[in-house]
Amino acid sequence: MPEKREIAEEVFAAMLDQAIEDLKLSGLDPGEIYSIVEENFGIAYARRFCTHIKR
Repeated sequence: MPEKREIAEEVFAAMLDQAIEDLKLSGLDPGEIYSIVEENFGIAYARRFCTHIKR
């Protein structure tokens, strides 16, 4: 069975934060960004990382 690799929460948070910035720069509206984060990472991450984005 392959070993499951884990990423540090701080590293993941920084990567997700940068990804959200990239999505903003791509021209997506805030609601779309929130939906993408929610769909891919769950409501907890959407609320945590998209606090400055209104749905």
